[in-house]
Amino acid sequence: MTSAYTWLIAPDKQTERIGYPDMIVPYGHARLFFSDETDLHLCPDTGRTYHLKGIQLKVDSPGKDEVKYVIGSVEYPSGEGLYEVYPHKRHQEYRMHLEHLMEMYPRDYLFVVRDNASQHVTPHLDEFLIANREHLCLVSLPTYSPHLNLIDHMVYAR
Repeated sequence: MTSAYTWLIAPDKQTERIGYPDMIVPYGHARLFFSDETDLHLCPDTGRTYHLKGIQLKVDSPGKDEVKYVIGSVEYPSGEGLYEVYPHKRHQEYRMHLEHLMEMYPRDYLFVVRDNASQHVTPHLDEFLIANREHLCLVSLPTYSPHLNLIDHMVYAR
């Protein structure tokens, strides 16, 4: 994506709050990432099972379910990226993930395509995005469109 095509980024409430599309247009090398997160259950439920009515099904479990969250960003078209495990799925963890991504590519401008999850579009990220506008641009997807996020295709393709 060249700087001439940044006008294609459709603004959402967050991007309008922080001054997009009047963003700084990158003149150097830019990278395109697709970002998302998922839950990681260490002892997941067995799901639905068939059993005789009135008889409780006993499932041996190695312990209590513990949930962690994987936040990932994959670069298009190389498929390289960054995946991190966090104890929570909040804007603080998403910001930390973006900081780590910028540390990996300190000289490049990063376009990060993300969905409209609350931890991505919260006003708590506005100050961070404004401070890093010379290095980072979050691009929102339309609501209910996971098919447009390429990171979802990579997960389901396995």
